[in-house]
Amino acid sequence: MGITHTTHSPELLDVVRWTGRLGAVTAEALARRQQRSLASARGLLLSGERAGLLRRSRVLANAPTLYAVTRAGLRAANLRGLEPSRVSVANAPHAIASAEAAAALELAYPDHEVMGERELRRDEHDTGRTSCSGRPGPVCSCRLRWRSS
Repeated sequence: MGITHTTHSPELLDVVRWTGRLGAVTAEALARRQQRSLASARGLLLSGERAGLLRRSRVLANAPTLYAVTRAGLRAANLRGLEPSRVSVANAPHAIASAEAAAALELAYPDHEVMGERELRRDEHDTGRTSCSGRPGPVCSCRLRWRSS
């Protein structure tokens, strides 16, 4: 059996990359981030699920469905040092709020990208220095950084 290489659209890979960096996203947050309809955002996330790049989880009643990246999605998006997220009843409310906040921040600051908790922890591990996640006081779950050209 040979290795098959599937080419995914840049648009889908951007969504997979964003999802992997944040941990999990909702169609509502994606619609807000990309200023598209909710139906269009759902369709894009479902295409990622069909391609095996995203995994859908609906763990809370009356709450949005969460999409998390798979190992295949991490590889396709070239996200190093991150593991697939696990969506649970315990972390779903935080994941939903974080995705909404990230989308709002990226719209408010278009020349920046949001750096999620997962990336902060990875970078702390890689550098051996504590950043936002180790500071006492209010919880900081994301950071803005200049968007690379």
